[in-house]
Amino acid sequence: MVIGALDPERLNVFRTVREITGFLNIQSWPENMTDLGVFSNLATIGGRSLYSGISLLILKQRWISSLQFQSLDEISAGNVYITNNSRLCFYNTVNWTSLFRTSNQKVLIRNNRAPSECTQQRMVCDRLCSEDGCWGPGPDQCLSCRYFSRGRSCVPSCNLYDG
Repeated sequence: MVIGALDPERLNVFRTVREITGFLNIQSWPENMTDLGVFSNLATIGGRSLYSGISLLILKQRWISSLQFQSLDEISAGNVYITNNSRLCFYNTVNWTSLFRTSNQKVLIRNNRAPSECTQQRMVCDRLCSEDGCWGPGPDQCLSCRYFSRGRSCVPSCNLYDG
């Protein structure tokens, strides 16, 4: 599906998407939206159809600082290509191969914001995230939790009444 320029509010329709059977190709994004949070419920990118062998492409997005794919747990087929996103942080913390289902899937990530610059700007994973990395700032963006989770968020301790 190719979507041209539109009102950013209309992108909220993607908040209900849990699975993309083909590929996700982001080559244009509204400058007032600094993340891909409209895909926060996306759990699977199937890769049944690919874009030049790619199932996830994020290319030349000057405004995006984090991906915020907090539900993504599988990229079934195809490669990941994330390049030339001058403000993008957190990408380097993700263990991409843990999302893959085949051994021939590859990741090409280059020319994004330098991890050292992200660290200087405090654009780092929350301390409650495990070493698996994160999709963005905050305890709700962790790939997995260092200690415990409550709902979608990582927490430092388990409380009998709060869950």
